[in-house]
Amino acid sequence: QGVGFQEVLSSIQKRKGKDVKWDSGKMFGFVYHPGDIRVCIRS
Repeated sequence: QGVGFQEVLSSIQKRKGKDVKWDSGKMFGFVYHPGDIRVCIRS
C-alpha cells in the first residue's frame, strides 16, 4: 500500500510547500484546487 506515495508527496511538498493539506478519514487521493493541493489519506 502507498506505492510511490512518499515520492509523490515529496514532489508536491517541494512544489507547494505549506500549501499541502491533510484530510484524515477520507479515501486516499489527490484533489487539485486553483493554487491548492489537498492530499486525502485513508486513516
